[in-house]
Amino acid sequence: MVTVNNSDYYNNIPAGRDLNKLPNTSSAGTTVGYQYDGLTEEDRFVQKVLREHYDKMYKENLSHSDPMAYIESKYCDVTSPNFCSYMTEDQRSIAYRT
Repeated sequence: MVTVNNSDYYNNIPAGRDLNKLPNTSSAGTTVGYQYDGLTEEDRFVQKVLREHYDKMYKENLSHSDPMAYIESKYCDVTSPNFCSYMTEDQRSIAYRT
């Protein structure tokens, strides 16, 4: 069993950084710790494709008068014309929750 001592991490936080005064939102332009920049070109491509796909699905869902009812019919109601029969049950479950 490996024991990790978190005090090593907290002792290395730059002096003057008050962790109790962090912004409430991530849009404030600040970072905690470090930013991971070890993404490969393939990772960036996959992120871009996923972002575009979910943006498209989000806009499609909002185009309906009752987006939640549309989403439920799309992933849960086998009698719906919108039902995604090409997806597995696990895929539909993940898509519904997402």
